[in-house]
Amino acid sequence: MYAKCLALETKRLIGTTAGAQDFTRNVSRDAPDRSAARSIVTHVLVGVPAVSDEVILRNPCVVPGAGVEHAPERPVATVADVWAAADAMPDRYRCLVLLFGFVGVRRGEALGLECRHLNLLHGTLTVEQQQQELAGGRLVLTEPKSEAGKRTFALPPFLVKELERHLSRYAAPGPRGRVFVGERGQPVRAKTLYKHWHRARAAAGLHAGFRLHDLRHTAHTLAAGSGATTRELMHRMGHASPAAALRYQHRTQDRDAALARTLGDLFTQDRHEPSGPHQAARR
Repeated sequence: MYAKCLALETKRLIGTTAGAQDFTRNVSRDAPDRSAARSIVTHVLVGVPAVSDEVILRNPCVVPGAGVEHAPERPVATVADVWAAADAMPDRYRCLVLLFGFVGVRRGEALGLECRHLNLLHGTLTVEQQQQELAGGRLVLTEPKSEAGKRTFALPPFLVKELERHLSRYAAPGPRGRVFVGERGQPVRAKTLYKHWHRARAAAGLHAGFRLHDLRHTAHTLAAGSGATTRELMHRMGHASPAAALRYQHRTQDRDAALARTLGDLFTQDRHEPSGPHQAARR
């Protein structure tokens, strides 16, 4: 019944495909959260349950391409950039930047880590929960969005040493103590992390459009460049679908081809055609 009423009201308000296209553009442009706006448009206007129920013969709001979100390419930091940003953070938050930039965990996953999730003897990290902040400001721990988000993966040796140092200085006590806490021992809120990140980003020389989440993008790009398989990337990213992992691999392959062309130009710019016997042999 809800789908029927929604379809009829949508038809009454918009009526034509041209109107739907204008509506799509306006919502996408004016809404403060464009991803949410696109989701609304996609589910309300592009969905076809009313057509299936024969409430209307044809969906008047079909907008070509409205169900596809073309996100702009996000920037990738260098290894030196990640280290510089980590060094510019307050010491208790330094390992957060290293986890984002070199391992690729999500912000909520890192903030939800407890000491029991780190096995530094074997050099592993387990993700089985994430910290979320509700609208009223209350912090809660929830499971990852999918089973693929629950994962254990190996840490690079240098990061094991960094985390050993961090745990001895800053982590809350006990197996269920948080790995990352504020100065008063409280869980770290996103606004606190972003405040320090913005300062560290500037100190590291990263441009203002480089987001904290772009460190995760950086980590997976580095992993793809190191030769990780699709399945390995999916595991580290916590994704059930191979789509994102394949994008990283293809992006790395494209850059490798561009590098080969650049090197080819560099290696041949001073090359001269052979003369004498060599030239004659070629002919």
